[in-house]
Amino acid sequence: MNRSSWSTAGFLARVRAALGGADTDPGARAEGVDGVDGVEGVEEAEGTGGGARTGGGDGAGWAGGIGEQGGEETTAGVLARLNRRGWAVLCDLGVPGSSENLDFLVIGPQGQVVLVDAEHWSAADGATVGMPGGRLSCGAEDRQELVDKLRRESRMVEDELGAVAEAVAVVEGVPVDNGVFRSAGVWVVGPQHLWGAVLQAPTGHRDQAALVRLAKGLFPPLG
Repeated sequence: MNRSSWSTAGFLARVRAALGGADTDPGARAEGVDGVDGVEGVEEAEGTGGGARTGGGDGAGWAGGIGEQGGEETTAGVLARLNRRGWAVLCDLGVPGSSENLDFLVIGPQGQVVLVDAEHWSAADGATVGMPGGRLSCGAEDRQELVDKLRRESRMVEDELGAVAEAVAVVEGVPVDNGVFRSAGVWVVGPQHLWGAVLQAPTGHRDQAALVRLAKGLFPPLG
């Protein structure tokens, strides 16, 4: 996330509120999340391996059961639901020796590790987020730097945690082509497909609690 753009502080505050405060360890209750706009129907995705996947290998056709309205609240609601189902959600983490931050590091009950980057973009009417010419773009603007950044950060997280880390960019404000696609190993999704993108992450061989402790020590929270 570009910390100088959008209402970063407000967005993170909404996520923390949906998560029930500062406690984001597995199983933490996120009271009141059902009242967050745009998350109704998330329950339908449970037990489907991350949403009904009816398309091909690029992830097209995922049915996460989440409406596209709600913007910030939708992303916050998905993360809160995951937290209530045993996923640890660590917010706004610093990277020692760098000015960059990790928006969210999500660690699953089976050792899954997912780096989630939240973006809020704007573009002319009719524009979409896609991959014309093999590069990420938002309308006429080249946004390939986001994919490059997430690939770099996910490799860094993998090296530090000793676990495979999936990278997901969730884009709000501009429709994503087909709702979800994969670019150079990075999932690019609209908020309605964040649920499925996280739940498809591969299981790991490391204990969740150990990974959470290690991540908290390596990447201190900025908020």
